[in-house]
Amino acid sequence: MRFRGLIVSLMCALTLAGLMACGDDEDLVILTEQLPNGRVGVAYSFVLEVEGDADEFVLVAGTLPPGIDFSIDGEFGGIPTEAGSFTFTVEAIDLSRGLINDRISKGFSLVIEE
Repeated sequence: MRFRGLIVSLMCALTLAGLMACGDDEDLVILTEQLPNGRVGVAYSFVLEVEGDADEFVLVAGTLPPGIDFSIDGEFGGIPTEAGSFTFTVEAIDLSRGLINDRISKGFSLVIEE
């Protein structure tokens, strides 16, 4: 246990230098299992559910349906213009840890019906 105290002390020293957050942070988890289907020409809106402190979200792979955007706040929105199944990966980022950011990614499929 002495080593744990030393590690926490070192982390707190790095915090003062602006390189890292101090203490134990909650792990970041994307809780959303699947996205609801959408329909061509009908407004679509859905916000990812996350556990932990997600400061921003980014699309890291794949393609969203035409007409749908993904915001830095983890929200999908827009009016889909094309039917199909679209597969992509998003990433949630906790920026509070300084240089050592907590990141988690998860793949999704979004089905847009006619």
